[in-house]
Amino acid sequence: MSDLDQMSAADIQALLQNDEEFVRLCNTGRKALYSSPAQSNFRVYAILVIEKEDNTLCLIRGANSEQGYIGGAICAERAALCSLRFVKNPILRQLVVVTDSETATSPGVLCREFLNSYAQPDTPIIMGNADGTIVTRCPLGD
Repeated sequence: MSDLDQMSAADIQALLQNDEEFVRLCNTGRKALYSSPAQSNFRVYAILVIEKEDNTLCLIRGANSEQGYIGGAICAERAALCSLRFVKNPILRQLVVVTDSETATSPGVLCREFLNSYAQPDTPIIMGNADGTIVTRCPLGD
């Protein structure tokens, strides 16, 4: 289950039931990034589980990116959320986010504000650390 674009509905359903496996998949994607962001050298990788208008599930990934001016940076969560403009009436079912950190890192204030425009307060956020030994789940509203 490494290619997100080839995952079946059953594969996605299985991931929704297994936070540790989802964090592992997310960390695989983070480690496969070709480069680290220019300013922080800190990789963040996110996967959104989206329900489409036809009730099918799909996965959308995002990674943080930074230029010379840190104010122009974008976080992984918002990078993934920008892809939702190409999906008609998407429903955000879950977000999984991992970083290079030894601890699980929660989405920041700007990310949460952006997430709130696409998700309900009870939408699960799964956070994992760099080696997948820490996996935390909380609703967006917390």
